[in-house]
Amino acid sequence: MTSLRSGTKADSFKNVTTQLSFIKTYTQDLLEAMIVWNALKTSRKVLGAEMPMAEEAQKFETKAEQVLTEGMQSLDDMSKDKTGKSLKPAFVEYAKDVLEKTR
Repeated sequence: MTSLRSGTKADSFKNVTTQLSFIKTYTQDLLEAMIVWNALKTSRKVLGAEMPMAEEAQKFETKAEQVLTEGMQSLDDMSKDKTGKSLKPAFVEYAKDVLEKTR
């Protein structure tokens, strides 16, 4: 679902308030995906060959990373109003910072 919503643009919102509300919820979804992605990545490194369901976990980890990459890129577009002016919500910068730290 998070991946599907990555294509949302400023034109989709009736006002800036609904846009910021959507961006906040979307950013929270990305943060949840970051937690899962980081947990899988760390578990794989720690457990190595003893990782339960390793193949399935690797597929999910790869998909989560793809969703995060798409999502973080789309946040830049989402965070602009209809005129192209950046809204610069702090929670977007926080999410970007968290992603960089987990990489």
